[in-house]
Amino acid sequence: DAVSKEVVSVAVEVSSRKELKKFPTNQPLHDIVQQLCEEFQLPYETDKYSLQLTVGGRGTDRNKYLTEDNRDQIKDGCILKLVLSPGEMVSILSPGEMVSILSPGEMVSVLSPGEMVSVLSPGEMVSVLSPGEMVKVFLPKILSQDEEQRTWALEKLALLSHDPVFLSEFVSAEGVPALSSLVCDPSLTAHHASCCLKTLLGILTRRLVTTVDEAAVKRIVQYVMADSPLETELIEDSLAILRAIVTNRRSGVEGSSCVERKLGVPDVIHHLWNRDNPRVQQNTLGLINALAGGARGERILQYMVAARY
Repeated sequence: DAVSKEVVSVAVEVSSRKELKKFPTNQPLHDIVQQLCEEFQLPYETDKYSLQLTVGGRGTDRNKYLTEDNRDQIKDGCILKLVLSPGEMVSILSPGEMVSILSPGEMVSVLSPGEMVSVLSPGEMVSVLSPGEMVKVFLPKILSQDEEQRTWALEKLALLSHDPVFLSEFVSAEGVPALSSLVCDPSLTAHHASCCLKTLLGILTRRLVTTVDEAAVKRIVQYVMADSPLETELIEDSLAILRAIVTNRRSGVEGSSCVERKLGVPDVIHHLWNRDNPRVQQNTLGLINALAGGARGERILQYMVAARY
């Protein structure tokens, strides 16, 4: 009896053929796959085939991919199917076809982050992945040297910058240092910088962190003080981030002191003259008000009076 409990009797379906088989409960799944390929005269290749378990009742049957983690669901009398592996399906199916075949849970359990990205559209990814799982997909691509992957990840981060649940997971996964280091990269494009700043702004305004690395603060200050014209959104978000850092400041926080130490008052007030963009004016005034609440408040107000603005 002890021996019989270590063997399961199942129905195996391969290419529409069904046979009864017995397998040791501890036999690795890849060995079972190889054995079935040999018995049914199929060309065996590593990772080409997987096993699916048919679950559900009459009329509601569906197939679940088997892994070593869920193989304990194989019981006497169940039906196993030899099918193409998820990785193989990724290479031959369209995203829509893939989504229709796998349940959300199966996608997360059997597909790697790279496969998830190649299979799912952004909307589909949001619908099937938890915030924590999405962060695991995005983070490696933020610092990728592949321009297309980095653009994809940063654009999606910017879109998710209004989602507090996602942002909280992103902060917990050390996403802020990753973005801060990217902001300091001299080769960063204006578009990528704008995406980074939108995400950082969402994090700072929700006080998930109160500041960012001093090097990143200095870089953002440089955007505000730049002599050459920059994209309007870059200026808007830079001003808003600096205001958030100053507003969030705590005693001894280096980031806020860096803002007050590096930011030139004339350069801040200069942005009030940007009458073509009310958002820039509004964010400039907000930053000036935040700075005026600190030790330099009197000096700032004196300058504004002297400028007769």
